[in-house]
Amino acid sequence: MIDNYLINLFTSALISHFDNGYEYTQIIEGKQTFIVRQSPDDIVKASVLHLGSNLDGAIESARLILKKKYKVPIGLSIQHNIFLIRCHSIHHTGIVWVVNSHIHDIEPDPNDRKKTIIHFIDNHSLTVHMKVDLLQTKRNQALYLHSVLLERSKMTKTMTLLYEEDKGIIFVKEAGQLNYTVKSKEKEKEKEVVKNQSAQFNKE
Repeated sequence: MIDNYLINLFTSALISHFDNGYEYTQIIEGKQTFIVRQSPDDIVKASVLHLGSNLDGAIESARLILKKKYKVPIGLSIQHNIFLIRCHSIHHTGIVWVVNSHIHDIEPDPNDRKKTIIHFIDNHSLTVHMKVDLLQTKRNQALYLHSVLLERSKMTKTMTLLYEEDKGIIFVKEAGQLNYTVKSKEKEKEKEVVKNQSAQFNKE
């Protein structure tokens, strides 16, 4: 049994696993499954914190974007499309976190319409206590949340200029850089003229 775990690119699901009154987690990762000596919620909290955020902040952000107060998907990694959906386990006492991008298909449990069978991309299957329509809604919310956060993460490149009159030099700080670079004022003016002429030509 592993003591600690962080969600990674191959994680598909975290499932409550109880033993002697303690809550552990069954991990579905790639083609393998194993048990971790942490609860699913503790693993999610540690994983979000590891990436520089916290679970409460991720939930509040999702609520604001989705305009929903409860049971929203959360974003763990925008870059790697790791968005988590929280479900009830079929045993009622535990929970399940699934990674939306690892879901291959979902279908209603033929023996109980209140449950859904999830098929993952690595051929694992898992049943959760959630109606298929509700789970599909959560999946759509996760997709929308990803698109919004991905768009917001894009930064427009900017350039900060400082210059001294009659000195012939300009201090330039490019986007993403901490330090200024010394450049010729005349050369920078020439670049600006060419840029303006090009912009005018494109308008015409």
